[in-house]
Amino acid sequence: YNMDIATFNYKDESSDVAESVGAVVGDSYNLSNRFLSSDSMGVTVDNVVFSLVATVQKQAQQISELIAEVTALKIKNKE
Repeated sequence: YNMDIATFNYKDESSDVAESVGAVVGDSYNLSNRFLSSDSMGVTVDNVVFSLVATVQKQAQQISELIAEVTALKIKNKE
């Protein structure tokens, strides 16, 4: 997923307050509809979190496979 992330202050916060970090919702920004709240005015955090968990799991599997491949190549090169 491609998601635009920005730092910002809420309208009722002064610029002295630490900025928040989050997805930007709007027509000209990248944000999958699956992450939008039902009113399309915000982000459904659960959907974002579990999408990230799934991505980390997939990457961990890919890393394990690549480590196995590199190990096999090292063994083959020693022969």
